[in-house]
Amino acid sequence: LNRTMPQFLTLTLTTTIIVALTPFVCAWLLPVPLSLTSRSASRSFTSRSPSPSNPTTSISITTSTTTSTTRLFDAGENEPFFLSTSDMERLSQMKARHKTIPIMLADSLLPGQQVRLGSDEEKFQRLVETIQEEQQGELGMIGFHPLTGNPLSIGVTCTLEHVFHYGDHCSIGVHASKSFEVQGEPYLDETESFYLADIELVDERPEPALNAEEFRSAQRRHDEIPGMVETWKGLILEKKRASVKELAEILEGLGADLPTTMKERSIWVASLVNPLPRLEESVCMEVRPAMLACRNDYDRVNLAWTSLTYSIDHLRGKGERRGAF
Repeated sequence: LNRTMPQFLTLTLTTTIIVALTPFVCAWLLPVPLSLTSRSASRSFTSRSPSPSNPTTSISITTSTTTSTTRLFDAGENEPFFLSTSDMERLSQMKARHKTIPIMLADSLLPGQQVRLGSDEEKFQRLVETIQEEQQGELGMIGFHPLTGNPLSIGVTCTLEHVFHYGDHCSIGVHASKSFEVQGEPYLDETESFYLADIELVDERPEPALNAEEFRSAQRRHDEIPGMVETWKGLILEKKRASVKELAEILEGLGADLPTTMKERSIWVASLVNPLPRLEESVCMEVRPAMLACRNDYDRVNLAWTSLTYSIDHLRGKGERRGAF
């Protein structure tokens, strides 16, 4: 007992510190907010500005039909440098990750979540028509920073599930799909009805590899999450924060089975503690923007584990004194 007591005290103190710092960690993870502009959709881009010390150079590309390399000629040096097949493949992948889509500033969603939106405004109807006719039913959803209220530079692509018209009112249902980062500033379309943004799909971008210690830590907490979820569900019903029917609907929307991969399990947990539709009384701080901003599985698993710990403490009455809810 004398040998194990210090270990127990150390673990308890560590957990308390992590839980107490969670609001600040969530805020730190978030990227710089967006700056919206009213410029129109017709724009030109330059990679760099010419100057006497840095003149603009032109590059011509010649592809060899007999080798698996591509030669690029710099007009200033007139000397070729080569791109291998793998280089060209990486460039192609980078290009495929970028697209321009209409965006809505509404709420932070996570992949897999669904939400309904509606409006009587003509601009909203123009947005819906553009999504249906020109974007193959795809749009981007961006939320707001939970502390500052500024628009975020991260969001998710959404698929238009259905559209309903009731007189002048238009209602849509969307299903969140892939995470993205906004590149540059969103800008108004030609009719100045809605914003467009150049985005990069981060789900398809390579992530930093975990070292051995990070992997072991993430795996340990990943394995603890199923038991914590069961505890959380029991407390939700015990404290009457949701009815059996409401909890069943939340779980059905997420998928009844807890995912097995670190990434999917972490996103599942964040969607569980920040459910849609929202519960009448919040049971956890807003963690969805921070989950979208996570760099790798280590960040995601730790955020999911800490969010569950925080929410369980709150439901048990231990988190109210922190003022986070």
